[in-house]
This record gives sequence, C-alpha cells and structure tokens, in this order.
Amino acid sequence: MSALLAAAAPSSWAAPGVAGVRRWAGVRGDDGDLVAVAADAWSCPQVGFVAGVATAARRRGTGYGEMVCRLVLGDLLASCGRAAPMVDTANHAALALYERLGLRVRPLAAAALEGARTRSGRRWENLVRGEVAAGRVDEMMSGFIPGLELSRAFYIQVVRPIMADVPHSAALIGAGSEVLAFDTERSTDHDWGPRVVVFVEEHRVQQARRAVDGGLPEVFRGYPTAVTGAGRHGVQVGDAATWFTGRLGFDPLRGVSVLDWLSTPWQRLAEVTCGEVFHDGLDVMERVRAALGWYPPDLERYVLAGQWRRLAQQEAFPGRCGEVGDDLGSALVTAGLARDLMRLVLLMRRRYPPYAKWLGSAFARLSGTAELADALSAAVAATGWRQREEHLGVVYRRAAALHNRVGAGPALEGSLRAYHRRPFQVIDAGRFADALSGAITDTRVRALPPVGSVDQFGDCVDLLTDPRRCRAATRAILDL
Repeated sequence: MSALLAAAAPSSWAAPGVAGVRRWAGVRGDDGDLVAVAADAWSCPQVGFVAGVATAARRRGTGYGEMVCRLVLGDLLASCGRAAPMVDTANHAALALYERLGLRVRPLAAAALEGARTRSGRRWENLVRGEVAAGRVDEMMSGFIPGLELSRAFYIQVVRPIMADVPHSAALIGAGSEVLAFDTERSTDHDWGPRVVVFVEEHRVQQARRAVDGGLPEVFRGYPTAVTGAGRHGVQVGDAATWFTGRLGFDPLRGVSVLDWLSTPWQRLAEVTCGEVFHDGLDVMERVRAALGWYPPDLERYVLAGQWRRLAQQEAFPGRCGEVGDDLGSALVTAGLARDLMRLVLLMRRRYPPYAKWLGSAFARLSGTAELADALSAAVAATGWRQREEHLGVVYRRAAALHNRVGAGPALEGSLRAYHRRPFQVIDAGRFADALSGAITDTRVRALPPVGSVDQFGDCVDLLTDPRRCRAATRAILDL
C-alpha cells in the first residue's frame, strides 16, 4: 500500500501510521496487484471522512477508484450516518467521481492568519484580505458543465442505447482540454461539447457510424452535438488500431517499442491515459492504459536524465547574464529553467507534462507543490539575478530531495554549490543526469545519445502534433 501511495499520491495527508488514519480499504486487479486504496481518516462519531484515495496510474479510468470509494463511503455511512471526502474545487476528475457516487458538493472557505503559509497559497490569503469574495469561483462556473461530466452523460443517455447491440469500448480520450479536466466555460466557444470515442471491431465500423449518424439529437443538455467548425458531431467511431496509430503513430495493443516511447509527446500520452473510460466491452482501454501508464524503468531513467541534463546546460546562465548587465537575458533563461523544473517534478511524480497552455495548471494541481510554485513564481518575477538564483535554489534542493525519495537512480547530496570558481550557486544537475544514466541496465537504452525524448529535443508545435514527423525525427536523432 505504501508503494502505491508513493507512486500515485505521494503527498497525501493520509498514509499508513499517520495519527488519525484508522483503517484502509484496497482493491486488487486481476493480476493480484493492489490498484486502488482509500482510508477512513480523522472521522468523528457524527461524520466519517474519506482520505488517501489513490489509483495506480495504469488503472485510472477503469472504475477501481470508484469501487474502493464506494466501499469506504458505505462503511462510514453505516457507522456514522454521514460521510464525506475533502476535495479541491479544481480537481474536476475527483468531483465527477464523487458526484457519480451520489455526493453533493458543499463549498467551503478556509482562512489563515495573514502572512501564514497555507497549502493553497495566495488564494486563501486573498480570501482573508477580502480581495476575492468567498464563493466567487463557484458563482462564475454555476452554469457550466465540465466536458467530462457532459460526455459521460451523453454516452450513458444517448450513445450507449444506439450501440446496445454492437460490442464496443467507449471513452473520452484524445484532444481537448476536458480530457485533462482543464476545461472551463471559456472552452465552450470552439471544438467543445459532448464527445465520445467509440471503438468497434473493424468489420462493424461502417454499420456503427451509420447508426450513430442517424441516432444523435441536435442538442444535448443545452449544448449542440455538432462540436467541430465543420458541423460534425463529437462521436468518433472506428477500430482501435487505426485510431491509436493516427493519434500516437503506433498501435499500443501490439506492444510499445523504444521508438514508440521516445517519439510520442507527453501531451499525447496524457490524452490516452487520462480522460475516462465509459465502457470497455472490447477490453481495449484497460490494455492500452496498462501499456502506456508509465515508462518502463530504464526508459524512465533515460527521460529523467534528459530532463536533468537540460537544467545542467543552463543553470549557471541567470547569474552569468546578470553579471554582464543583461537582466532581460537572465530573466529569459530563468523562465526556461522554471519550465524545465516543472516538467522534471511532474516526471518524477510520474505524470506526463501537458503542453504549454496547461503546464502551470497541471503543476498547481499536483499535491505538495505549493511551496515550489511560490518559489518559481518569485524567480520569474524577480528583478535581479541574485534573487532569481535564490528562489531557483529552493526548487533545486526540493527536486534533489524528490530524486532521492523516488529512487530511480542513486541518492545524491542535495545542497547547492559554486559553478566552478564563479559566484553562481547551482545544484550541478549533471550529477543527477549521470547517476540516472549509470543506473540503466538495458544495453540498447544505455547506448542512446543523451538527448532524451521528442519533447526534450524538439520544441515545435508542427513537429509535436504530427506523429509521422515525431517518429522520423526521433529515429534520425537517436539512430533508432
């Protein structure tokens, strides 16, 4: 259980041995591995509380999290009469799960003494100062239905009856902010609405498409079912091999090679491992998510080494630029280092970093990153190189500690040090890259050039959104 929590929810307040955490429930998969857990924690006679909910990354969206939550909530209802989880309003996936379980959202405001540290940072401080009215966010979003919730209802009420006689799998995956639960009311102005990807056997594709085309309403819950600029509805029907090959450049049901892993952008991997599976009658989605849930150990070390190496290449530059009077250059390098640090932390926490628009949002939602986010924000906003260096140093030390805790490579000393004989404090990120590379045992992975995956050597939208180009570039650069 500790291993599952460390991988899936490393900053959970509830953990084995923590005071007030009374009991744990778990669900095992078909292979006997523990895949989901939840705890009865800090409950009182009148209300039972659910905490420590975690699902293995490769099994998310397959119902195991819902299963263990039902078990704990049912037991707490029987013993206490009332039960509740605590969840952040930005965690749309968790909110959707709890609403499916019949729970009702009750907004709460939290306050702290002005100047005190809080896990949620500035927002709580602003509530205390009166700069943001309590409940304002809920009022702004009161008429908005998150796309994941809308698409789930659309499948259950509309698509499933149409497909009742056709074996299929159905999910919300692929492009779209709602797949990663980042959509807001602003998202509804284009390419947004009730959407479902439906997989059927290849010989049934045309039959299923005709049934869907003829059976969809024009409007569902007030939203048009035509979601594209060309007026096409949002139900994609096809066979799994064709769809995944088009989206990723390969079919994960046939295995995942070194080239497949390293040529697939993190955004695309997130798009097929996040979202939600509504039905898996063809046993497609569970196998895909198991295959793509996370990198194999040696490829994980290779990608992490590549990310540390990116830091090593520029960690002394904010100071050097500032020393010669180039404050703008120092600020630009600092912003790039902040981006790479955010990506590194997400990768060490086994989350695929999304593309630029959602990188900050994904980082903010990651538990335990409030202090890091504050330090990175301060580094980017600083007006001198020494201040930038100081704030980056906070994040470097925390990243080093996380490296040691994750254990993908040998533990290393995590203090800052001078860059050669220059007055710049760095973590010497190359040490971490070398340690991770040295821990790789697969001779083929060990022999790869030290440039990392396509996201680490390519930074062009027209490259990263074209699987064919990604594969060609990766094959050429890595000699695969």
